[in-house]
Amino acid sequence: MSVGFGIIGAGTWGETHAKAYRGVPGAHVAGVADVDGDRARRLAEAYGIPFATDDYAELLDREDVSAVSVVTPDFAHKPICLDAARAGKHILVEKPLA
Repeated sequence: MSVGFGIIGAGTWGETHAKAYRGVPGAHVAGVADVDGDRARRLAEAYGIPFATDDYAELLDREDVSAVSVVTPDFAHKPICLDAARAGKHILVEKPLA
């Protein structure tokens, strides 16, 4: 069984997380979201991620996403983490939390 991760934020830290998950047995990145949809699609293409969007709510709605990495700018962490928790996702958030 493989755990599907979503990455919210496709900047430097998003790419770092995409690289890291590639090396984790039993994990795969199911999707990436970024307010800049083109940036999300570029990251998805570069790392073979099957889903990219400019709306993180779409990522949270996916059944193949069990956990998310929140790697957005700090000011955006709180609402995304609250939405992810409401969606029943496990959350890894880059500090600070909010």
